[in-house]
Amino acid sequence: MNKNIIAFIAVPALLLLSNASNANSETQDQQGFSTQEQSEYGRRGNQRGPNMEQKLQMLTEKLSLTTEQQAQIKALFERQQATRKASGEQRKALHEAVRALDPNAANYTEKLAEVKRQAGVSAGNKIQQMMSTRQAMQQILTPEQQELMKQMKGGKRGKRDRQGEEPEADATS
Repeated sequence: MNKNIIAFIAVPALLLLSNASNANSETQDQQGFSTQEQSEYGRRGNQRGPNMEQKLQMLTEKLSLTTEQQAQIKALFERQQATRKASGEQRKALHEAVRALDPNAANYTEKLAEVKRQAGVSAGNKIQQMMSTRQAMQQILTPEQQELMKQMKGGKRGKRDRQGEEPEADATS
């Protein structure tokens, strides 16, 4: 008799739970992502950040760029975009090489060393591209605009400083 009472109570409770779960999933699309309002930067929210045009517009507003500077920065962004696309292909090839590694193969250590070398070259190229873009940007901007740019970049990190450590407490706190 006790088993029947437990079953009589458990079955409706499970049905209520499944209905509540199903009602919650109606606010999500087929892939399980929320269908709520998307951010201004696209479907992945702020993960990817602004596109080239949005970034140029933001820089124009915040740094008061001239028309000539806008054209130079746009050309710089386009070159950077082409380079990123090429490095993306290299990165895909590198990931394929890592997946293809067989630890049981006779030449595993040689292949691993080659993949490590390629990864190092790829990382070095990425740093080189970043620094050349930064240098080109410095040549385009005036000293005042460069200072504003530094302040904008410093504000991205919130209360943390450049090394990721907490700032020292203020004397007023």
